Amino acid sequence: MAFHPFIQEMLKGFMQIFTAISKDWSVMWLLAPVVLLWILLELYFGTHKQEKLGWNTALGNGFVLIWVTLGILRDLFAGSIQGKSGKIIIMSLFVLYGIIVCYVAFTHKAVEKVSFLLGSPYVIYFLTMYLILWGYDLLEVNLIIILDVTIIFFVLLIFKTIVRHFLPESTKDAGGDAFKPDKFDVGTKEIGGGPIGQENFDMDDMFKSKSPPPM
Repeated sequence: MAFHPFIQEMLKGFMQIFTAISKDWSVMWLLAPVVLLWILLELYFGTHKQEKLGWNTALGNGFVLIWVTLGILRDLFAGSIQGKSGKIIIMSLFVLYGIIVCYVAFTHKAVEKVSFLLGSPYVIYFLTMYLILWGYDLLEVNLIIILDVTIIFFVLLIFKTIVRHFLPESTKDAGGDAFKPDKFDVGTKEIGGGPIGQENFDMDDMFKSKSPPPM
């Protein structure tokens, strides 16, 4: 059965993407930590469902993007990979993107939803993987590849959502309210066999100077 020429080109593009790493297995030294960290973060937020992406996680994700793209730029300038001016410009733009993510996450100067979307593990690590393959000449950039990468992005997003939905929630998270370190219950006092009230102990009181009781 013959497919439409456009469909055939799309299928060839998918094949190029999935076999790109076989052109140079040494890139796995850079790609493997990114993939493993991405999977660990997705599993973490999948099992700790009540915990949301925080500013600190977005900061770390932005730093990973900066670190990887700077490494690719280093090899471009060193001549170990073909140093096309267009590739240098695009990599520099992604360095700037990582800097913006880190700045916003560090200063909290943007809306949380927008900042956490731009600095989410899925967006950052997906882009990083593609930049590694393209930066080291393992994957070309054309309209077909861009369409294929976009399709893979949304397919993996749906798959990730389904997997995280069915992951069992951590028993520590499902047990109830989170522990609050600034104030906790010290129990109920009893006099004559009956409770007279419940006291809350504030840790801030430990550091407040109090005058000694009168003699």
